Amino acid sequence: MTGALRLQTWKELRALLPWWAATVATLAGFGMVQVMGDFSRNEISRLQLAATCVYFAGAGALGALSVGHEFTYRTVQALFAQPVRRSQLLSVKLAVLAVLLLGLAGTVSLIPEPNFITAGSLMDRAGLWLPLMCGLFLAPWLTIVTRSALAGAVFSIALPMIILSFMVATDIKGSAILAVSALGSVLTWRIFLRLEALDEGRGHIGVPAWLKRPMVEDRPRPAPGWLGPLVHKELRLQQMTFVVSALYAAAWAAMLVARRFDPDYLDVGPRVYAVTGLHSGIIALMAGALPAADERQYATADWQALLPIATWKQWLLKAALAIGLAVGLGLGLPALLGWIHPWPDDVEFSWEQIHILVLLAATALYVSSVSTTGLRALLAAIPIVAGASVASATVLYPLMSALRRIGGPWAYSLVGPATLDASSARLVAIIAISVLLGGLTLLLLGMGLRNHRSADRSSGRLLRQAGWIAAYVAAGIAVLTLLSLITSAGLRLQVP
Repeated sequence: MTGALRLQTWKELRALLPWWAATVATLAGFGMVQVMGDFSRNEISRLQLAATCVYFAGAGALGALSVGHEFTYRTVQALFAQPVRRSQLLSVKLAVLAVLLLGLAGTVSLIPEPNFITAGSLMDRAGLWLPLMCGLFLAPWLTIVTRSALAGAVFSIALPMIILSFMVATDIKGSAILAVSALGSVLTWRIFLRLEALDEGRGHIGVPAWLKRPMVEDRPRPAPGWLGPLVHKELRLQQMTFVVSALYAAAWAAMLVARRFDPDYLDVGPRVYAVTGLHSGIIALMAGALPAADERQYATADWQALLPIATWKQWLLKAALAIGLAVGLGLGLPALLGWIHPWPDDVEFSWEQIHILVLLAATALYVSSVSTTGLRALLAAIPIVAGASVASATVLYPLMSALRRIGGPWAYSLVGPATLDASSARLVAIIAISVLLGGLTLLLLGMGLRNHRSADRSSGRLLRQAGWIAAYVAAGIAVLTLLSLITSAGLRLQVP
């Protein structure tokens, strides 16, 4: 290996290796949970959705970042100025990307059966390779076309979902994988060899005079208020969030078309549930990950702080729109589609997931407050949320079960002859969980505001904030355990 080739390989590894390691660690964590845990059907469904989301997002993001980091750091001109053929540059990028994607597939294949990903309701062993092929061949092409790593990742994640949704009643998965791979490889190679380095000269493109707005208008117009322009700006930052929801609607329509081919195909319902769950989770994370981080990427965060508007008002608007989009698109859109065309009989829809989406959006918004790009914030938020799910499955539930066994007799003696009916116990549990999750959401948003208005993003500051979050979670676990003991004793449930 020559010195130039070695440096190019190392550069690609530096750009992709941290995110690949985070994805592999998260998937390995799901594998450990599967081996160690004994879960109910609902818990297994949630873990399947989370693992599949990580796998899809990891494959698509790696493919987009392989070329997208050149646009992010404005290094396209420096890349093409090297005395190296473009075909060699692309070959190095694709070779490094292929090795890392094979590492993802190897991690998934090492998970014992039944695999959380391949045994899920969205994929099987054949469909396992489709996200990898899209990440290897389509994601670089889509990133170059859109000149955005985030857009390339989103489209490369959504495309295999739509293909798999349409193929529910057919047996053409292998052909589809080969077709996507062949088409993507040709398009990627062709567009990379013809790519023009325009990232540094976009501000010098001449605009005809008749397209320019005059500096002074004939009639004076009243100055607009601050709320409208800020809302418009925040909605522009959320463009890719709306794109993902549009792609979900396309996948939903594809599944309905596939149902027409075989009305008795029983797997359509679980696939609708899986795609809907993936859409809701990704929408909540994207709605929170984009607003603050993209302002830093576009170099507008500094002058936003100079506006004659309090920073807390701007942050409150960001949080309100992010949470509103997470709930409106994550739950409202599926409800609207279900109203337009009734869901299959084997699909259940519940508004009780609203607190989960609010917490996901708040978590992603906090991560966005310490990130430099929206894609980085999204990629960092996914392992954090997945790690929290793994921790709750492996630590929280067993811990609460052990505490109930130990403190059950004490709680029963404390409650005495008093009893609670089932509806009252459920209401108490819902109120307690809502209050605790609401407090955690406010804590995350408050710390996000402190990060957003300050340039200090040191590791010490982040560790202190992580300590506050851990303390709040520990206190919440103690409160939930105590309430569980009391309500269980009040209902006169047998305590093992």
